[in-house]
Amino acid sequence: MNDGAAASERLREARELTRALADALERERALIAAHGAPEAFETLAEEKLGLLGRLEALGPWDRGAGDDSREWAALRASLEDLHRLNERNGIAIARVLGALRDELALLTGQDRSAETYQPGGAQSGSGGRMHTRA
Repeated sequence: MNDGAAASERLREARELTRALADALERERALIAAHGAPEAFETLAEEKLGLLGRLEALGPWDRGAGDDSREWAALRASLEDLHRLNERNGIAIARVLGALRDELALLTGQDRSAETYQPGGAQSGSGGRMHTRA
């Protein structure tokens, strides 16, 4: 296979992988909305990582002679769409986690600012106290 044909084949495969990733991100959004089971999220995360690994393995992404700039533009647009879908899902997950933290704080009588971990994963202080009634 010549360089131009090899590049075209890589672009075609990359487009297929971006479509598969977009589908996985849409399924993830549905799981978030349905408050799906943690196991389903884990399975989907493994699928997404596998697809990303395959996409990365197609590189390096330097354009060769004879490459169709329309195909490159389409791939770039697909990757930008994936980024937006992933950001959207990340925001939705953060909102769900925030709501769950609020509910937990309400149920336990804890001050929301006394979380054990901050949203970024850093450990926060233990300045809060648990309110109990006898």
